[in-house]
Amino acid sequence: MAVQLFSKKLIISIVSVIVCSALLALLIADWFGESSSRNRNDLYQNLLERSGQLNRDLPKLLDRQTRFERAEVNNYGMRFVYSLINIDKFQYEESQLKEQIEPQMLRFYCSDPGLEYFRMHADHVEVRYQDRKERHLFTLRYEPQQCQSG
Repeated sequence: MAVQLFSKKLIISIVSVIVCSALLALLIADWFGESSSRNRNDLYQNLLERSGQLNRDLPKLLDRQTRFERAEVNNYGMRFVYSLINIDKFQYEESQLKEQIEPQMLRFYCSDPGLEYFRMHADHVEVRYQDRKERHLFTLRYEPQQCQSG
């Protein structure tokens, strides 16, 4: 029961982290403006600028369970890295955490206005989760065509 309650709180915290990240991305989109150019060099430069803006105030504790570590450009896509500060890689089943979080994150990726730039221009968005000691737990990867097929 306590583990199940903790899992629900963890999911809520993770979703709230992504919402905060999306709001930051939306603000940055306003600052840099939207370019209709699909030029790969322009896209890469824009992603670098967006990640730089996000990283200025990071790492940042978002709630009691989640720290936003950094944003990275990854092959014409964006990666957001979060640490789950109450999770130890060896005490939790990574696949169960991933299964609980993945469907909600896909819905969020496909519908949140703050991620629209990434859906429209970037090749993908990755959300990487690591434990409290920054050991990799799992990575979720979303591509625009996943939203069109669902």
